[in-house]
Amino acid sequence: MKKFLVLAVLVIAVAYSTSSYGAGYGPGSKGYLSGSKGLYAGIGGSIALENFDMRFPGEHKTLGAGESWGVNGKAGYHLSNWFSLELDFNYLFEFESEETELRIFTIMPVLKACTGHEPINPFVAVGLGYMDVAFDKKISSPTITSSDSYNKSDIAAKVGLGIDFFASNNLSIEIEADYVFGMGNLDDIAYWNFTLGVCYYFGTSR
Repeated sequence: MKKFLVLAVLVIAVAYSTSSYGAGYGPGSKGYLSGSKGLYAGIGGSIALENFDMRFPGEHKTLGAGESWGVNGKAGYHLSNWFSLELDFNYLFEFESEETELRIFTIMPVLKACTGHEPINPFVAVGLGYMDVAFDKKISSPTITSSDSYNKSDIAAKVGLGIDFFASNNLSIEIEADYVFGMGNLDDIAYWNFTLGVCYYFGTSR
Protein backbone atom coordinates (compact mmCIF):
# COMPACT_ATOMS: atom_id res chain seq x y z
CA MET A 1 0.00 0.00 0.00
CA LYS A 2 2.83 2.40 0.89
CA LYS A 3 4.54 1.74 -2.46
CA PHE A 4 1.26 2.43 -4.27
CA LEU A 5 0.84 5.80 -2.53
CA VAL A 6 4.44 6.82 -3.30
CA LEU A 7 3.93 5.90 -6.97
CA ALA A 8 0.67 7.87 -7.08
CA VAL A 9 2.36 10.98 -5.65
CA LEU A 10 5.21 10.75 -8.19
CA VAL A 11 2.85 10.34 -11.15
CA ILE A 12 0.68 13.25 -9.99
CA ALA A 13 3.74 15.48 -9.56
CA VAL A 14 4.93 14.71 -13.10
CA ALA A 15 1.43 15.23 -14.53
CA TYR A 16 1.03 18.55 -12.75
CA SER A 17 4.39 19.91 -13.86
CA THR A 18 3.72 18.78 -17.44
CA SER A 19 0.27 20.35 -17.52
CA SER A 20 1.46 23.59 -15.97
CA TYR A 21 4.49 24.16 -18.19
CA GLY A 22 3.95 22.06 -21.30
CA ALA A 23 0.27 22.17 -22.16
CA GLY A 24 -0.36 25.89 -21.85
CA TYR A 25 -3.09 25.70 -19.21
CA GLY A 26 -3.84 28.82 -17.28
CA PRO A 27 -6.19 31.81 -17.23
CA GLY A 28 -7.87 32.22 -20.61
CA SER A 29 -6.62 28.88 -22.00
CA LYS A 30 -8.98 26.33 -23.57
CA GLY A 31 -8.31 22.76 -22.51
CA TYR A 32 -10.30 19.61 -23.11
CA LEU A 33 -13.13 20.47 -20.71
CA SER A 34 -13.82 23.87 -22.28
CA GLY A 35 -17.20 23.14 -23.83
CA SER A 36 -16.13 19.82 -25.34
CA LYS A 37 -17.96 16.51 -25.54
CA GLY A 38 -16.64 13.17 -26.64
CA LEU A 39 -15.39 9.67 -26.02
CA TYR A 40 -12.51 8.62 -23.80
CA ALA A 41 -10.89 5.36 -22.70
CA GLY A 42 -8.57 4.47 -19.86
CA ILE A 43 -6.54 1.73 -18.20
CA GLY A 44 -4.97 1.44 -14.77
CA GLY A 45 -3.84 -0.65 -11.85
CA SER A 46 -5.42 -0.92 -8.43
CA ILE A 47 -4.97 -2.21 -4.91
CA ALA A 48 -8.01 -3.27 -2.86
CA LEU A 49 -8.31 -3.63 0.92
CA GLU A 50 -10.99 -6.08 2.02
CA ASN A 51 -13.80 -5.24 4.41
CA PHE A 52 -15.54 -8.64 4.17
CA ASP A 53 -18.11 -9.85 6.68
CA MET A 54 -17.80 -13.48 5.66
CA ARG A 55 -18.00 -16.67 7.71
CA PHE A 56 -18.12 -20.19 6.36
CA PRO A 57 -20.30 -22.95 7.86
CA GLY A 58 -18.85 -24.21 11.14
CA GLU A 59 -16.40 -21.28 11.41
CA HIS A 60 -16.57 -18.36 13.82
CA LYS A 61 -13.95 -16.06 12.32
CA THR A 62 -14.01 -13.63 9.42
CA LEU A 63 -12.05 -14.33 6.25
CA GLY A 64 -9.15 -11.96 6.94
CA ALA A 65 -7.94 -11.92 3.34
CA GLY A 66 -6.03 -8.63 3.47
CA GLU A 67 -5.41 -7.02 0.09
CA SER A 68 -5.35 -7.75 -3.62
CA TRP A 69 -3.80 -6.13 -6.68
CA GLY A 70 -5.95 -5.63 -9.75
CA VAL A 71 -6.39 -4.10 -13.20
CA ASN A 72 -8.95 -1.59 -14.41
CA GLY A 73 -10.35 -0.51 -17.78
CA LYS A 74 -12.99 2.02 -18.74
CA ALA A 75 -14.73 3.58 -21.72
CA GLY A 76 -16.75 6.74 -21.31
CA TYR A 77 -18.46 9.74 -22.81
CA HIS A 78 -17.84 13.29 -21.63
CA LEU A 79 -21.39 14.73 -21.50
CA SER A 80 -20.52 18.28 -20.41
CA ASN A 81 -18.06 20.26 -18.31
CA TRP A 82 -19.57 18.69 -15.19
CA PHE A 83 -20.73 15.16 -16.05
CA SER A 84 -19.34 11.99 -17.63
CA LEU A 85 -20.87 8.56 -18.09
CA GLU A 86 -18.54 5.55 -18.27
CA LEU A 87 -18.50 1.76 -18.29
CA ASP A 88 -15.97 0.52 -15.76
CA PHE A 89 -14.31 -2.93 -15.65
CA ASN A 90 -12.25 -4.09 -12.66
CA TYR A 91 -10.55 -7.42 -11.94
CA LEU A 92 -8.90 -8.21 -8.59
CA PHE A 93 -6.41 -11.05 -8.88
CA GLU A 94 -6.56 -12.66 -5.46
CA PHE A 95 -7.62 -12.02 -1.90
CA GLU A 96 -6.02 -14.83 0.07
CA SER A 97 -6.26 -16.19 3.61
CA GLU A 98 -5.03 -19.47 5.08
CA GLU A 99 -8.10 -21.35 3.88
CA THR A 100 -9.68 -19.30 1.10
CA GLU A 101 -8.83 -17.45 -2.11
CA LEU A 102 -11.18 -14.97 -3.82
CA ARG A 103 -11.03 -13.36 -7.25
CA ILE A 104 -13.47 -10.55 -7.99
CA PHE A 105 -14.67 -9.14 -11.31
CA THR A 106 -16.98 -6.12 -11.59
CA ILE A 107 -18.53 -4.30 -14.53
CA MET A 108 -20.73 -1.27 -13.95
CA PRO A 109 -21.99 1.96 -15.52
CA VAL A 110 -20.63 4.92 -13.54
CA LEU A 111 -21.80 8.52 -13.38
CA LYS A 112 -19.05 11.04 -12.65
CA ALA A 113 -19.81 14.57 -11.44
CA CYS A 114 -16.80 16.89 -11.62
CA THR A 115 -15.89 20.52 -11.03
CA GLY A 116 -14.94 21.23 -14.67
CA HIS A 117 -11.60 22.77 -13.61
CA GLU A 118 -8.29 22.26 -15.44
CA PRO A 119 -5.68 20.96 -15.14
CA ILE A 120 -6.81 19.55 -11.76
CA ASN A 121 -10.38 18.25 -11.88
CA PRO A 122 -11.85 16.59 -8.73
CA PHE A 123 -14.88 14.34 -9.17
CA VAL A 124 -17.42 12.14 -7.40
CA ALA A 125 -18.26 8.73 -8.91
CA VAL A 126 -21.34 6.56 -8.32
CA GLY A 127 -21.88 3.19 -10.03
CA LEU A 128 -24.27 0.23 -10.05
CA GLY A 129 -23.61 -3.01 -11.91
CA TYR A 130 -22.54 -6.66 -11.79
CA MET A 131 -20.09 -8.50 -9.52
CA ASP A 132 -18.78 -12.05 -9.90
CA VAL A 133 -16.73 -13.68 -7.12
CA ALA A 134 -14.73 -16.90 -7.60
CA PHE A 135 -14.13 -18.79 -4.35
CA ASP A 136 -11.46 -21.43 -3.78
CA LYS A 137 -11.78 -22.96 -0.32
CA LYS A 138 -8.80 -25.07 0.71
CA ILE A 139 -9.40 -28.00 3.06
CA SER A 140 -6.32 -29.55 4.65
CA SER A 141 -5.50 -32.06 7.37
CA PRO A 142 -2.51 -34.27 8.21
CA THR A 143 -3.84 -36.89 5.79
CA ILE A 144 -5.82 -35.05 3.07
CA THR A 145 -5.59 -31.84 1.07
CA SER A 146 -8.50 -30.86 -1.15
CA SER A 147 -10.35 -27.77 -2.41
CA ASP A 148 -13.85 -26.61 -3.14
CA SER A 149 -14.33 -24.04 -5.94
CA TYR A 150 -17.49 -22.15 -6.87
CA ASN A 151 -18.73 -18.77 -8.14
CA LYS A 152 -21.34 -16.34 -6.83
CA SER A 153 -22.68 -13.28 -8.66
CA ASP A 154 -25.14 -10.47 -8.00
CA ILE A 155 -25.63 -6.71 -8.13
CA ALA A 156 -22.90 -4.45 -6.77
CA ALA A 157 -22.40 -0.72 -6.32
CA LYS A 158 -19.60 1.73 -5.70
CA VAL A 159 -19.17 5.28 -4.44
CA GLY A 160 -15.91 7.13 -4.76
CA LEU A 161 -13.84 10.29 -5.00
CA GLY A 162 -11.05 11.05 -7.43
CA ILE A 163 -9.00 13.61 -9.32
CA ASP A 164 -8.14 13.91 -13.00
CA PHE A 165 -4.80 15.64 -13.70
CA PHE A 166 -4.77 16.82 -17.31
CA ALA A 167 -1.25 16.50 -18.68
CA SER A 168 -2.47 17.71 -22.11
CA ASN A 169 -5.76 18.36 -23.92
CA ASN A 170 -6.10 14.63 -24.68
CA LEU A 171 -4.39 12.89 -21.76
CA SER A 172 -5.17 12.76 -18.06
CA ILE A 173 -3.72 10.92 -15.07
CA GLU A 174 -6.52 9.68 -12.82
CA ILE A 175 -6.41 8.67 -9.18
CA GLU A 176 -9.57 7.33 -7.56
CA ALA A 177 -10.63 5.84 -4.22
CA ASP A 178 -13.86 3.80 -4.13
CA TYR A 179 -15.88 1.81 -1.66
CA VAL A 180 -17.32 -1.21 -3.52
CA PHE A 181 -19.98 -3.48 -2.02
CA GLY A 182 -22.05 -6.42 -3.14
CA MET A 183 -25.79 -6.95 -2.65
CA GLY A 184 -28.08 -9.96 -2.40
CA ASN A 185 -25.95 -13.12 -2.55
CA LEU A 186 -22.83 -10.98 -2.13
CA ASP A 187 -23.88 -8.72 0.73
CA ASP A 188 -20.89 -9.98 2.75
CA ILE A 189 -18.40 -8.73 0.12
CA ALA A 190 -17.10 -5.17 0.43
CA TYR A 191 -13.72 -3.52 -0.09
CA TRP A 192 -11.85 -0.26 -0.60
CA ASN A 193 -10.37 0.05 -4.09
CA PHE A 194 -7.58 2.53 -4.92
CA THR A 195 -6.88 3.03 -8.63
CA LEU A 196 -4.16 4.86 -10.55
CA GLY A 197 -4.54 5.08 -14.33
CA VAL A 198 -4.42 7.10 -17.53
CA CYS A 199 -7.27 8.24 -19.79
CA TYR A 200 -7.11 9.30 -23.44
CA TYR A 201 -9.75 11.71 -24.75
CA PHE A 202 -10.63 11.36 -28.44
CA GLY A 203 -11.03 14.67 -30.23
CA THR A 204 -11.12 18.10 -28.57
CA SER A 205 -13.27 21.03 -29.52
CA ARG A 206 -11.90 24.50 -30.11
